[in-house]
Amino acid sequence: MTDRQVFLARLLLMLLALLAALPTRAQERGNQTELAIVGGMLVDGTGGAALHDAVVVIRGERIVAVGSKGTVPIPAGAKILNAGGMTVMPGLWDLHVHLMIMGHGKYGEYFPRYRNRMREIIPVSARELLLHGVTSARDLGAPLEEIIEVRDRINRGEIAGPRLFVSGPFLQKSFSQSDEYFRWAVQGASDARAKTRRLIDAKVDLIKVIQALAMSDEEFAAIIDEAHKAGLTVATHGKEEEEIRKVVRLGADTIEHTGYTVGGLPYSAEIIRLLIDEQTWVVPTCNVHWTSRVLRDFPGRRFDQEVAADYPPDVVKDMQESLSNVNTLRYWHRGPGYIESAPIRWRQMIQAKVRIAVGTDAGTPGNFHTDATWREVRLLVEHGMSPLEAIRAATKYPAMVMKKGNDLGTVEPGKLADVILVKGSVVENISNLQNVVHVIKGGTIYK
Repeated sequence: MTDRQVFLARLLLMLLALLAALPTRAQERGNQTELAIVGGMLVDGTGGAALHDAVVVIRGERIVAVGSKGTVPIPAGAKILNAGGMTVMPGLWDLHVHLMIMGHGKYGEYFPRYRNRMREIIPVSARELLLHGVTSARDLGAPLEEIIEVRDRINRGEIAGPRLFVSGPFLQKSFSQSDEYFRWAVQGASDARAKTRRLIDAKVDLIKVIQALAMSDEEFAAIIDEAHKAGLTVATHGKEEEEIRKVVRLGADTIEHTGYTVGGLPYSAEIIRLLIDEQTWVVPTCNVHWTSRVLRDFPGRRFDQEVAADYPPDVVKDMQESLSNVNTLRYWHRGPGYIESAPIRWRQMIQAKVRIAVGTDAGTPGNFHTDATWREVRLLVEHGMSPLEAIRAATKYPAMVMKKGNDLGTVEPGKLADVILVKGSVVENISNLQNVVHVIKGGTIYK
């Protein structure tokens, strides 16, 4: 063989080796896990009618096809998840949780007692949310370092939990000294701006500010301005009309606990028109005080076996004792009045088509991360939303609030595959949301 022939033979071998190392299009697709959810009733989160006998195809972390059975090819070799007898729907969102707390009834004891155990408690709360169908959540108040650490560990896949959007500490005017590790006081506009900047530099996802009526316009406006310049949203309390008027006027993006004011009158037409005209998102957290009613009717709730199995035994025992007499809890001293009056305002806002998204204040007394979200959705249905509207308020709308609508919130091709399977029909009975059989986040099956 001549030198030229040897050279050409070696060149040919090199080209063959190179071609063998390059994956074909089929191989590239094969390297990504494919999952087909087959059968069941699809409620896609858009508010549209349910699709029966549906197929959802997931490749890698995204949805690639959605349709009725027989119209969507099921890829050869795909893992099949049989959804017969189930509702297939987007993963739930909860726009108002506190992972640092787990249902304890006496904050004055809990916060100083467990301040050094947040790294134990927060991951447990996050896991509970995920396994009960909440694939995305906003944490609206927690110690900065610990909550960011948990968010980042979830994002890296080290621990199980929802996609977290965290605010870190509250910004406010005053608080108990025992709460200083998750509350920051602002004194003047420059201080408000500086503390907001510190949170932004720490990589929070949004800003939480309370006690708006105690702040000057300049202080509140400085927080809003600094947050919006950084592309972050601002969540704040908005209960009384004066408070709602102020925070909307100054540019808050979401208002929390709306409806909970003493007295049985609805909001004025002016307030409803303001919320609609400014397109402000309302997160009523219906369940937060409603839980006191649940506990009065069923004191045994505090012995929930799942919650007891998840958290450290001493924390569980302390929580159970703290809820032994609901009527004495300072947290709920206005609870009976709120429960009597708030539903009037919830119905008013629902009928007026105010933009409502689901948040629960999960973690507050007796308000467990295991069931707060489905209970919140049920309350919205009981006060005027259709099941499909309430599901949209727990899926599509929260994704819009957090400017994640291109990737999350609905079951549609191209979206991230955050999907849950629920036993039974949520259209027939919204309480079936408590029966979560499978949880998929980013294409990974967690349950």
